[in-house]
Amino acid sequence: MIKKLYNLKKKELDQLLIQKARLLSQLLDIDKQMEEIYDELIHVSVDKFGAISDFVMLSIHKNYLKEELNKLNYRKSNIQKNIDELNQDIIQLNKECEQYDYINKQFLKERLKEIERKERLIVEDFVQAKYIKEKV
Repeated sequence: MIKKLYNLKKKELDQLLIQKARLLSQLLDIDKQMEEIYDELIHVSVDKFGAISDFVMLSIHKNYLKEELNKLNYRKSNIQKNIDELNQDIIQLNKECEQYDYINKQFLKERLKEIERKERLIVEDFVQAKYIKEKV
């Protein structure tokens, strides 16, 4: 039973680690998108002799890019919160796995001691029976 619980907790831990890796991947994608937006913000421009409407469009575009950056920062902070929560869950599950593993090892040690004790009794009975046969 303890071994089943240990295996269950181990599977849960593996699932959480996979979920954490997926979130970290999303975090890297967001960082990449933010870097592209920063680059675009720096390098966006209009023609030297463009109309005033070009400058208005440029301003609208820059504002849009800044808004996208804010959205990405918000998503990034949410993902980071989820990662932090997952880390806490992973730590808790890891502790439980270690506890179940320790209990399982202790149980196995006790079983081995019991088997050894029974074997010792069998050997002692055999020796006593042999000694009794020799005396008779």
